[in-house]
Amino acid sequence: MQSGGLTRTYYIHLPPSYQKGQPIPLVLAFHGSSATGKDLARQSHLNDIADTGNFIVVYPDGYQQQWADGRGTTPPDVDGVDDVSFVSDLIDKLAEELAVDKQRVYAVGMSNGGIFSERLACERADKITAIASVSGTMAQNISQDCQPARPIPVLLFMGTDDASVPFEGGEVDGDQGIDLSTADTIQQWVDHDTCDPTPVTTEAPPATNDGTSVLRTSYSSCKEDADVVLYTIEGGVHTWPGSGEPVQPAESQTHLDASQVIWEFFQHYHQ
Repeated sequence: MQSGGLTRTYYIHLPPSYQKGQPIPLVLAFHGSSATGKDLARQSHLNDIADTGNFIVVYPDGYQQQWADGRGTTPPDVDGVDDVSFVSDLIDKLAEELAVDKQRVYAVGMSNGGIFSERLACERADKITAIASVSGTMAQNISQDCQPARPIPVLLFMGTDDASVPFEGGEVDGDQGIDLSTADTIQQWVDHDTCDPTPVTTEAPPATNDGTSVLRTSYSSCKEDADVVLYTIEGGVHTWPGSGEPVQPAESQTHLDASQVIWEFFQHYHQ
């Protein structure tokens, strides 16, 4: 498709039960740096979840394999590419061509794509129903002017030993712009959604005996029921939980299935 004077590409997966005339949810899935939409499809196995959950998954491709997530350092940020408008255009195009339930459009991303999903929540909550971010806190630049059009549910997965997007905040990949800490990112959304400031924290199943433990911290009683949930992976690194990818050190791989958890979260919400 054409957007902002550029030719943009994306990969669509339709569940087997898809039928024209019967609108179903849409999940937009944004890859990390130096990757493609199809890379994230393989990494996340979201297609399998879509087949059983009956939703459409679309994997857009970033400009030079990255997203304008607001840090100011990625190629699309530097070159002035308007990725937010691209996503808005893409939603409109998909809604015209496919049976999309426009009240149930969700965004999820990995790393750079997760940081970008947080930007979308800030700037296009009118079109995005809820977001999830894996290994991606909010860009500091975006946080300063983040004013969502409505309360928006947010789900975040962060590993405490993430070397690319630091759990405690700071420079991404050493010198690629500053992100908020995990705590400050969550607090930003708790404040936006006017949640009860006292969370409920539980150990998340099925945190197997693989060297990690997973804590689920949930903020509820939010405005319009837009809950904010954090999965903290103790010892976790920069990966998609449950992807099956080889991870170093090996004990930092968790058997938490992020894709399944994400869909279970998303399906509770509609605009």
